[in-house]
Amino acid sequence: MITELRAMIIGSLLRELAARLGAGTAGRNLAAVAGELADELIDQTVAGRQ
Repeated sequence: MITELRAMIIGSLLRELAARLGAGTAGRNLAAVAGELADELIDQTVAGRQ
């Protein structure tokens, strides 16, 4: 089980990665996957359920 703090940190890092990858044409698909993973991780926390 991942702690909420870790989920928030990992989610933030994945969103940052998505933002950086999304700038180039080749990275858009990978950026979308990273963004979806971030959303799923954060949604599993109390902060995401609000």
